[in-house]
Amino acid sequence: MCLGYITMSKSEHGKRSPMQSMTKAVLIFCQLWTLGRAADSRVLTADGHPVVSSSNIPISKERAVPTPLDENGIQEFIGDYVQAAKNAMEAGFDGVEIHGANGYLCKASRIDQDSASKWPMQFQKPLDGFCPESANQRIAKLKGRRIAIAFGRFYSSNPDLPFRAFNHIPFTPYNRRTLYTPKSPIGYVDFVTSSQYEAWVSTKSEASPTLN
Repeated sequence: MCLGYITMSKSEHGKRSPMQSMTKAVLIFCQLWTLGRAADSRVLTADGHPVVSSSNIPISKERAVPTPLDENGIQEFIGDYVQAAKNAMEAGFDGVEIHGANGYLCKASRIDQDSASKWPMQFQKPLDGFCPESANQRIAKLKGRRIAIAFGRFYSSNPDLPFRAFNHIPFTPYNRRTLYTPKSPIGYVDFVTSSQYEAWVSTKSEASPTLN
């Protein structure tokens, strides 16, 4: 179910739910998305809205040149997504999903494809994912909830990743350029395990690594 934005007045809260006519045997998620530079300027202009994006680079030569968002505009969009997610849950959805493909806002990739970012470091850390410490903090905060925190790319450079996480050993940075190199072991199976892991294995101890 694709919905750009859910608006609900106070009088509508609790009166109707899109889930009431659905079976309870399935989970229904509301997909939230903003078209960004992929939007049709004719539709937006008719409603008095500009085409906005992260830069003034159009998605194609035939499409309108978007207005780049400033920091305030970015925060407004974040607020819109937060409010839309809250409204979706109040309307009866089981969850929400952000559609971040096709040049939409927010984009699924965390990489600036055009290297045109005006804030190269300002937003890097908040989008940096989880480390073992922050993952444990989030799990503790959401105790009792069914959640999953995955470490994907770091497995390519840390074959002993679970051991490192349990024992607070820094991760080896991965090489993004070799993540998807076909028919080559470079950057895929050539990273080594930590010296601590090697020492632990050499003892042939039957004790499993535990979180201190």
